[in-house]
Amino acid sequence: MVNFIYIVNQKVELTLYFHPDKLGFISQAIEEFEQQNPKIRVKLIELPDDTNAKYEVLNNALALEDGSIDIIDADVIWPA
Repeated sequence: MVNFIYIVNQKVELTLYFHPDKLGFISQAIEEFEQQNPKIRVKLIELPDDTNAKYEVLNNALALEDGSIDIIDADVIWPA
């Protein structure tokens, strides 16, 4: 609980990897979220439409192991 309170009292940026926002719904949701949570900013990274290209982007980002991905929107399971 202490860590959560600490984070809330500090400005935070979350990185969201999401499907292409063709209709603007996620951008609108992020804007509303940020208005309700002024100390939290959401950086949207739009993933490619192509499943294989999406896999490559996520695989490369996760391979860095640098904590740059906070939230992933995924609807596909890739076999190992």
